[in-house]
Amino acid sequence: MKIIKSSHFTIFVLISLQVLISQIFANSINECPQKCGSIKIPFPFGIGNQCSLSPFYEISCSNHTPYLVTTDHQILGITNGELRINSTSYIAKDCINQNSTITHISLPENGPLSVSDSSNVFIAIGCDTVAVITDDKSFTSGCVSLCSTPRSVVNGSCSGIGCCESTVPKGKRYLGLGTSNMFGYKNVSDFYNCSYAFVAEKGSFRFVENELRNFSETAKDMAMRLDWSIGNYNCSTASGSFICGKNSFCVDSTMGTGYLCNCSDGFTGNPYLNGTKGCHDIDECIELENNPCVGGALCRNKVPGYQCICPFGSAGDGRKNGSGCKKLYLVIEAVLGDKRPTMKEVAQELVNIAAFCKQSDQVGEDDNEQQWAMDLFDQASDDSFNAALSITYDLER
Repeated sequence: MKIIKSSHFTIFVLISLQVLISQIFANSINECPQKCGSIKIPFPFGIGNQCSLSPFYEISCSNHTPYLVTTDHQILGITNGELRINSTSYIAKDCINQNSTITHISLPENGPLSVSDSSNVFIAIGCDTVAVITDDKSFTSGCVSLCSTPRSVVNGSCSGIGCCESTVPKGKRYLGLGTSNMFGYKNVSDFYNCSYAFVAEKGSFRFVENELRNFSETAKDMAMRLDWSIGNYNCSTASGSFICGKNSFCVDSTMGTGYLCNCSDGFTGNPYLNGTKGCHDIDECIELENNPCVGGALCRNKVPGYQCICPFGSAGDGRKNGSGCKKLYLVIEAVLGDKRPTMKEVAQELVNIAAFCKQSDQVGEDDNEQQWAMDLFDQASDDSFNAALSITYDLER
């Protein structure tokens, strides 16, 4: 038996195996459920252990409701880098003549999740309330909320009268929440005799006086956000092994470890996949009346991006957010009329004409586009154009 000792052969085999594995993996992903109830489940998350990147991203679907398998959190939504979860079970409580309830938010220590500091806020409500948030090491923060009468509470405000708030520490997988009273609800027990503390997504909780009486109803819809990333290395360290798909790029996670993938400009889709579900070209020109080109300009889709082509007799980038299309040959029109242009105006006009011609040359990248460019120029009368230039030249002499 002949033994092949070629390093090139070994590399070829390894590459072939990688391609085969990626194809099998891609096919299995295509067969995975894309939703649980009304919630979209994009890769690297997946329903079942064959559809997720790793067990950390595995989701179970029970009664059309998605749950993260490793933590049993109910998932309310998934975006690139963030999970939105139901946080009803993470509310610390202290009431008169009752034992205080302290709550702990605990995520897998070596997993890809952490409580988002940028998308959440620590909130406490009550009229005799002190609340704290702490991690498993040294961070501790908190706030104090007081009020003397129901009338002193300002709806929509969370600045210390009936409601207070503080920041959430960055990149934490464990947080402890606690609340208590300072004066035993001595002066407020007739109207408010409980305190609550919780982490909520920013903008989701608007404090009103009625919350102090019926917070248990509001608590049913509480939500907070978790940051997620891929792996434990940043882009530069993981460059040889990151999972970003075609037409995407790697960005370092704000968590401090791991990375995320984003589609490149001009592409949309899932940056962690290839093929039709991965990052594919955005056809900016698909809507004739609502494309990025100004009226009269031709919108041509490119991969990636697009090109706006001004109609004959005008020049510019053709874009609504750019220079648009400006009419050419204004100097010539002036010459044929009563106004005599300056040499500077003529020179600028010739620059514009040259730019238009260059733009038309760029259009002719294939036979169809060349024909299109020729059709544009057929609309103009060469004789009248040359005559106008001749008039301009004679006048300046």
